[in-house]
Amino acid sequence: LTVNRPITMLTADMRAALHNYSYCGSDSSLVLKHIYTPLLNGMIKFIPRTMAPNLITFLDFICILSAAYLTFWASPDFNQPLPGWVAVTNGLLLFSYNWLDNLDGKQARRTRTSSAFGELFDHGVDSMAITCIVILWMGLACLGGGLMVLVVFVFYIPFYFAVWECYWVGGLHLPKVNGPIEGNLVLVLGHFAYAAFGDKIFTNDVTVLNHSITIGQLLTALTAVAAIPTAFMNWKNINTHFSNNTTDGAVQMEEGISLKDAPAADQQQEPTSLPQPTPQPPTAPPKSRVFAILVPFIIYTFCVLTFVYLSRSRFPPGSLYISSQHSGKESFLTSVGLGWFVLHPHVLLLIALLFSFANLATKVNLAHVCHRVPVQSTTLTLIPWAAVAVDTLLGTLVGRVSLLGVSLATHGFFVCVWCGLVHCVFLYNLVMDVTTELKINVLTLTPQQINNMDQEGIQ
Repeated sequence: LTVNRPITMLTADMRAALHNYSYCGSDSSLVLKHIYTPLLNGMIKFIPRTMAPNLITFLDFICILSAAYLTFWASPDFNQPLPGWVAVTNGLLLFSYNWLDNLDGKQARRTRTSSAFGELFDHGVDSMAITCIVILWMGLACLGGGLMVLVVFVFYIPFYFAVWECYWVGGLHLPKVNGPIEGNLVLVLGHFAYAAFGDKIFTNDVTVLNHSITIGQLLTALTAVAAIPTAFMNWKNINTHFSNNTTDGAVQMEEGISLKDAPAADQQQEPTSLPQPTPQPPTAPPKSRVFAILVPFIIYTFCVLTFVYLSRSRFPPGSLYISSQHSGKESFLTSVGLGWFVLHPHVLLLIALLFSFANLATKVNLAHVCHRVPVQSTTLTLIPWAAVAVDTLLGTLVGRVSLLGVSLATHGFFVCVWCGLVHCVFLYNLVMDVTTELKINVLTLTPQQINNMDQEGIQ
């Protein structure tokens, strides 16, 4: 896909930074080093050299999206056991997502087609895939609706803090045991174990501090506890970066495996006439500026949690179905053929969370790729969550579940459509602007890139 159009989103500084971007990061994962990498090195030989790395990234998104859809189909309320074949299929799709997510970087280095767009595309997919992974876990552990938002933010917080670290230190360095590799692999094995032994491995009760909870709830709580030190580690890495006085926008490579775009960005593109930024030694910014990037996410989290907490009466215990006495006005959704969402409003909420979180994370990543330019406004994706939170809060004050008297499904539909449109328009403009500036395609290699590979004898 190539579209000739004027660039509308990128400033001159951002355009210059795109041409000078090179990926800097490492993954010291033991599984990646000793298992995945040898297998990936063998598999990459069978991938056509003309296959664009971004196409591989797109395929891994299709895999994780298909798994999320299959989970909704089999257990729309996350309180029904999954059929064994669904668990196996989801495990294979999740493994394929994780596998392809590492393969695209190897293909980019092999074909020397690494670029800032590849980084944005890959992390943009990951920022949406994280919600799909939450859906898989909720369906597998039969968590129901009571823990829905808690589980979402258990996964969102470490992801966003990692993006925050990337913005300030110029790259992300993953430890020997980490979520993207070992965490996903454990979830894959969990799906296979579920298929072999049944749902009881996650739904059996255990007693913790005199409270009876399921094994799935316990594992979710342990994951939440593990996310706390991870956030502190991100802050420590930012402090260490400025203390060590490393080069701006680049972090010294720790022992590990660089995943993506180690070569200079897009060696095939024509030289740009735009002014090139001169790297300067980093100076530690004020802490207020460092934490400013977290403010939109904090507001976002507060609005979502406030809305869902005040709407808890519309989630009967143990079920996500709306009780008749709290359903509110539902004529709108049923009149347009969306009555199914009245019974399953959490689907709309999860889709809205997917779009809104991806918008927040992608804008920070864009600022990181463009050498720490200011993060673009995130107000548009915060507005609908703030609106439904205020409507629910005012309704609670006057003894109603909603001041406007609308159902949870209508709230979810409003937020879903708003955030979906905002993020899709943002993605379209971003993709078109960046590919136009770098003179590359979205999912295919350009003739110039293929000719360069021929001249260099790349097989």
